[in-house]
Amino acid sequence: MRNLVFIGVAVAFACCNVVTAQVTGYENIIDWANLPAVKGQITSHMASSYARDGSNEDWNWYPDYDRQLNELEDNNLPVTLLDVEGAGVLTRYWMPHATANGGRDLKITVDGQYEIYTNTDDFLGGNYSVPGGDQDLFKSPLVQTVAGGQTSYEPITFSSSLKVESVNLRHMSGESGNSSWNRRHYYQLNYQLFDDGTSVTPYTGTLTTDQAQARQQAQAILANTGANPAGSSSTSTVRPVGTQNIAAGESISLVNFLSGESGTIRSLNLQMDGSNDAALSDLRIRIRYDGASENAVDVPVGAFFGSTSLSAPTYKSLPMGTDSTDGFYCHFPMPYRDGVVVEIYNAGSESLSIGGAKVEYESGPIADDMGYFHAVHNVSQPGSGMHSILNIDGVGHYVGNILTLRASDVDGMRKDVLEGDETITIDGGKIILQGTGLEDAYNGGFYYNHVLTIDDDIDDPEFPESYVGAFGGLILMDTVDDLSEGTPDINSNILTASQCRWMIQDLVAFEEGIVIDIENYRSYGDIFESTAFYYAVPEGMTLAMLLGGALVIGRRRRR
Repeated sequence: MRNLVFIGVAVAFACCNVVTAQVTGYENIIDWANLPAVKGQITSHMASSYARDGSNEDWNWYPDYDRQLNELEDNNLPVTLLDVEGAGVLTRYWMPHATANGGRDLKITVDGQYEIYTNTDDFLGGNYSVPGGDQDLFKSPLVQTVAGGQTSYEPITFSSSLKVESVNLRHMSGESGNSSWNRRHYYQLNYQLFDDGTSVTPYTGTLTTDQAQARQQAQAILANTGANPAGSSSTSTVRPVGTQNIAAGESISLVNFLSGESGTIRSLNLQMDGSNDAALSDLRIRIRYDGASENAVDVPVGAFFGSTSLSAPTYKSLPMGTDSTDGFYCHFPMPYRDGVVVEIYNAGSESLSIGGAKVEYESGPIADDMGYFHAVHNVSQPGSGMHSILNIDGVGHYVGNILTLRASDVDGMRKDVLEGDETITIDGGKIILQGTGLEDAYNGGFYYNHVLTIDDDIDDPEFPESYVGAFGGLILMDTVDDLSEGTPDINSNILTASQCRWMIQDLVAFEEGIVIDIENYRSYGDIFESTAFYYAVPEGMTLAMLLGGALVIGRRRRR
């Protein structure tokens, strides 16, 4: 593991960032500028249908059973997906579109009192109406259908407990046909638990004034995906850079602030007009803080922004994309305390060009609990093993990744490369996320709608080449052959599959370190390329700075 923090940070981290305001569940979207702040008051978790026996049959598994429920006597059997005590928030509810469309029963009980009775088709399809409550809830854009997956990011807060119940529908392994596939119960439920003493107003079907205002802000931000979630600033400065040729082994500076200067980079844009694909792999974005010699970010331009080729489809997501009036964009806030360098370095053997760049920043003091933005780029051919997305020591929180799979030869990759499961392990060995398939991790479903779809659903088309929502999805599917209508056919094998997933509401905090791996399922020669994004407590941060003047004695964390 790469060492990021000094001795004693974990102790300080456990005592900082006291929550005093009411939790609404929308904080990480609407308070974008505060996204870098350390998240010491939460632990992140996920309940999912992953196969407990280590097989690839990641459906019809439930916490109360040590076997997969497939037998005849299990048909219509009530099951519990999640049953947790404490204060927290359900941040993400995902199912494949084809499975959710079956309309299996769903019951969510908040604090043992308020109950949501509905079915998965209405709940994840944006058709659920809260009886006597706010009719705007569980609607787009907080409920989204993307490339075969349906996801609700409508937060369900609870102060003492949350229970999610559904029903198992029999699925026999030898069955064929869509009716059998539709009955497979795949699910992922991300949730966060808060420290004792955190003030949480539980969900009741009717939002409080604070919750309603927060939701309205979140709705506006998500409806305007591609714009900076932090909004505009009358006090920021924009530093433009014109067309530049960068010689091999040389770099150009986008910003170079000296020691003593502090502030936050609000956005970073890069124009690649007139450039070529070599620039995407050979030009690297480098970011250094506080006069350090080591880069916190050192990533190829294409891998950083999620562009596999300048001819690939453009996309927009909440923090990152390639489709804006200023070209590629990154809206992740990047605080700096004692100077910062942002540069483009040419690691290739020939001169390369950019069409221009723009950095927007705001000078001023930085709060004591702000972490620094980092990105880690990894490339591997993991064979039948795991590709490492992130493996670091330190204190911080993970906010998402971009993953591209490339075939190692012209014959392409087998489609079941998308069967690989991801795992997230924090603080030296606790697995808090066990996935159910690669496309599931990126909010898709059933191979991104390339093997099973809902007929005539114009909002979730068959065989998409690209389909990205605010929080992730399919950036590019490129296959060996196309169907007669010109759409990608993964049955002819995959040349490139690129995807992104942003964990904003469901970010993962860590106190000692984090390890993120994804399986290369039965596809031995394939090339995995990933960029992981996270915030980390800076090296050299003092205990007093991290405490920020607040001390909490006897904090007890629920796990």
